Amino acid sequence: MLQGTNKDKIYELFSDKFFEVTNKDQLDKLISDSQQEYGIIKENNLEHWETLVVKGSNSKKRVSSHL
Repeated sequence: MLQGTNKDKIYELFSDKFFEVTNKDQLDKLISDSQQEYGIIKENNLEHWETLVVKGSNSKKRVSSHL
């Protein structure tokens, strides 16, 4: 499923800090398991994006965008 340079391109999406706690074999297994359960992604489109910003002890701001 993950082959050659596809792996390298996927690895580029993750920071060094990510790989300090998750090794590449674990990431490969997660992706492989996901592909087996849900199938290989044929295309990708971002239809909804949302984030939550928390500052201080009780302050929240929600940012949302529908594309």
